[in-house]
Amino acid sequence: MNRSEKEKNLLLQLLSEMAQGETVDYVVRGMQENLGADAPTVEAVREYLLRQDNTDSLDIQQQALVMDQLLEFAEVNFRTTCDLIRYRHFKSAGLVSSTEEFLALIYPDETSDWREEEST
Repeated sequence: MNRSEKEKNLLLQLLSEMAQGETVDYVVRGMQENLGADAPTVEAVREYLLRQDNTDSLDIQQQALVMDQLLEFAEVNFRTTCDLIRYRHFKSAGLVSSTEEFLALIYPDETSDWREEEST
């Protein structure tokens, strides 16, 4: 394996670890909001996500909530990806010239709320 391939593999490994960490953080925050003091530890959630056949780390309610939070995170990421692709096409077609303009076009209600908050 040459240096370029090693660097690429190292970068992919780093990105994978960062994505896993971000995912676990999102799931744990959601569980803490829903379960409060009964929320499992970060380590227990990570262990469950990596080895779902090992159900000892979480009870059945926590397992269901982990899957719910994981699916919610996937939905958010999918929506963001779709918006980025849509923005790129809108911009190349000359329909928008900035992300702010794009967001105002696609999410007019949310953008007006955001602009009101910024002005106060």
